[in-house]
Amino acid sequence: MFHSYDSLTKYLDSFIDSLGVGFAANAMAFDNIERKRTYDGTGREQLFIASSEFTSDKQTLKDFWHSYDSIRTDLTPLYEAIIKGLERISDRRKAGDSLRREVMIIITDGGDNASSISIERLADLATVMPVKIFTVNFNSYADERLLWLSKKTHGDYYVADDLPELQKRLRDLRKI
Repeated sequence: MFHSYDSLTKYLDSFIDSLGVGFAANAMAFDNIERKRTYDGTGREQLFIASSEFTSDKQTLKDFWHSYDSIRTDLTPLYEAIIKGLERISDRRKAGDSLRREVMIIITDGGDNASSISIERLADLATVMPVKIFTVNFNSYADERLLWLSKKTHGDYYVADDLPELQKRLRDLRKI
């Protein structure tokens, strides 16, 4: 399991640097806005999901990644972040950019514990688009729900227990 946020961030930077010509990506992060918890009246915490614009500018993606500290929050609205990513892809397609092969790479330190949407509903939306979802879970246990989602969308699921394993998995994903 990862013990160093800095080593993970540096490797994700190098992964972004290695992306080839012709890619368009957007980055996503989640956190609470003021770094304090608020509630929606039902007891569910309100979290902020931020999304960059689609871009081929690697520095813009890295700057976005560094501007959020989502890896350190104890709440993970992962399914809602994936939905937001799917919405961004849909918006890009509606604007006329529909010739790309759609792949979503999710790098997570665990499963969802804060979304209001079910993984089944998320899978329905992802398979209609269609988007292949590849998940790299850098935690010490496999999340069967994320494994199921990746397989259902014709993607794949990887567990990376440490930085060298994450590096290997991301190198493998560059080949897709």
